[in-house]
Amino acid sequence: MNKVLTGHAGRILAVGLLVGDVLAYVTVKPLESGTYEVNELLVEDALSGVAAGRNGEFGMVVGVARDGNDEALKAAGADLVVTGLGELAGEKTSRCE
Repeated sequence: MNKVLTGHAGRILAVGLLVGDVLAYVTVKPLESGTYEVNELLVEDALSGVAAGRNGEFGMVVGVARDGNDEALKAAGADLVVTGLGELAGEKTSRCE
């Protein structure tokens, strides 16, 4: 099931799209200059998805190593490699980078 997650903190808008195990998350903050500061996060477990996120110039690409493919995810462009999404919430494992 696909989910769109939205929220805001003050003037910062946060939008996330969860499709299966893939999470793309964007925050948009209006600046006084009339422009916007945009930050993007992509969480992906497939090598092709990590590479697409890197090529798409996401601000941060997180690779989820489900099959011990840590090094391959790093080589594909992941900024951070974890073994599960819980590590992003502070749960530690021996493979957290």
